[in-house]
This record gives sequence, C-alpha cells and structure tokens, in this order.
Amino acid sequence: MKISASQACRYLATLLFLYLGAQGLWSACVQFDDAVTLGQRVQTAMQFGFSALGLAAGAFLVLERPVPVAIEWAWTITLALAGGIAAVAWGETSIPVGIVGGVSTALVALAIVWLGRRGRVRGHVTETDARETS
Repeated sequence: MKISASQACRYLATLLFLYLGAQGLWSACVQFDDAVTLGQRVQTAMQFGFSALGLAAGAFLVLERPVPVAIEWAWTITLALAGGIAAVAWGETSIPVGIVGGVSTALVALAIVWLGRRGRVRGHVTETDARETS
C-alpha cells in the first residue's frame, strides 16, 4: 500500500493534534492546583482549551473528516496564547519574550493546520469523499 504525500501530511497532523491535546490536558491537570496568579490561571484555562480542541481536531482527522475551520482557528489561537502567556506567567520572563513565544507557537500551530488540510481541496473530490459516495 502506497501512501501519498497528502495522506502522510494528514497522518502527521493527526498525531500532532492528538499528542498536543493529550499532553496539554495532562499538563493542565497537573498544574491546575499550582496556578496561583491570574496569569497562571488564564494560561491553564488556555491549555485546557487547546487540549480539547486538539483532541477534537485529531478525532475529525481519524474519522477522515475535514476539521471545521472554527476549530482550527480556535486551536491555533488558544495554543498561541497558552505558549505566550506561559513564558511570562510560569517562566517569569519579560512580556516581549512572551510575545515572541506566542507568535512562534502560532506559526507552528498554523503549520500543523496546513498539514491537516492536505488532501482537502475545495471543489475537488478527495479519495475519502470518492469512497463515501460509491
């Protein structure tokens, strides 16, 4: 069985969504009681958010369904906010470092979303769609 490049991209995105979702959920649960400051509480909430959204996105891809755009954007935003706020709230770094961390995290998140969108072309029938209609 030969795997196409678009399938490989989607498989990688599925693994990354599920891994980040599971790891984020575990970490948020562990740090929940230690979140004392407002920044730490907000970051933990963002972590729970991107975890749930990542697991949902991974589930869509496992089921060979396109991830809704709203989930993709919400996941990207919550992941970027969690990454940026964590540097400041937990790492006690400066706000500019947090901004760089958030932007960097957003770029990685967008790359994962892009991987998950491979094989999903507007106006064209994908292999999965063709199997479902036959």
